[in-house]
Parts: sequence; C-alpha cells; structure tokens
Amino acid sequence: MTFADQLRPHFDSIDDVFGVTIAASRAVGKDKRAHAAAILSEYLDNNEDGIADNPAVVRELKQHNAAVLMYGTPEEADAAEKTLERSISEKDFFHSYHLFDDETRPEGSSPDGFDAALEEILHLVTETGYAFAYPEVFGMEEFQNSGTTSKLQDAMDIARGGSFRTVPKQYPDEAWYRYDDRSCDY
Repeated sequence: MTFADQLRPHFDSIDDVFGVTIAASRAVGKDKRAHAAAILSEYLDNNEDGIADNPAVVRELKQHNAAVLMYGTPEEADAAEKTLERSISEKDFFHSYHLFDDETRPEGSSPDGFDAALEEILHLVTETGYAFAYPEVFGMEEFQNSGTTSKLQDAMDIARGGSFRTVPKQYPDEAWYRYDDRSCDY
C-alpha cells in the first residue's frame, strides 16, 4: 500500500505533483486545492517544461513522504491528525505542512491577508527537499543529527547576531535580521 493509499480514507481529494502528495478534506474548495498544486508544481518545475528542475530535491520529497495536508480549519486538522497518526504505518513516517482553507488565496495576497500557500509549500520543499538533498548547504540540524550546522544555519546565525534556539527577547545590536514570531522555531 502506498503512502497516498494510506491517506485516501482520511481525505476527500489526493493530488500528486511530481510524486509529492497534496491531500485535502472536503472542507477545502476545489479552487484552493488546484492553487496549492499549481504552486508546488511551479516550485519544482520553475521553467514549466514538465520536468522537475532538481531531481535530487524531488527524490528526497518522495523518499520522506512529503505532503501538503489541507483542512478547513485548525480544529479540523487537530481532530483528523489523531486518527491519521494511528492509521499510518510507522515505516511510512512523513513530513507534512498544514494549509487551511481560509489562508489559501488563489486570487493572491491582498490587504485582507497573505496567501499562506506560498509560504507553507515553500517550507515543505526547502525543509524536506533541499535540506535532505544538500545537507551541507541547506540542512536543518534537527533532522541531520550530525552535530554540524549547514551554511544556511551559519548565515542565519550571523544575520541574527548569534545562535538562538528560541526567539530572544531582544536581538543584539549587530543583528540585521530580526523575527519575533514565537511560533517559529530555530
């Protein structure tokens, strides 16, 4: 049974983009599902020739069962995740990002809100694709378990004025990049 087959009982729609899964509940509009698939496709095939631009990235996404899981609300996601975790085979551990109906904006970002599909799908591609394909450059320490940092982490630490595992109350004066969203971990 494939990973997508294991997801099928839990979602109304399963789409495949270069072997990467986008699963959506019934509460997510068709236009929003299509929008998420288009963004993922464009991130993986920027020149739109029908061939993934970086096969190593796609290989890692597929190997780690990368998935965009779309729900109507965070509450729906919380309830569904409990059932999903019990039904997915342990050998089929997966990396996923949630995307909610009200934050997905096929019409684009506006004063009413940012199109979170752009951000959440990019997180999936970078953290599961690029980080595993090129760990020395884009690796994420929590997944590498190597005790070394990547060039991306080193650059981030320079920009933030130090290595902070949690958001500092105040960044050092030499920091030229500051981000205070406490929900974002290192």
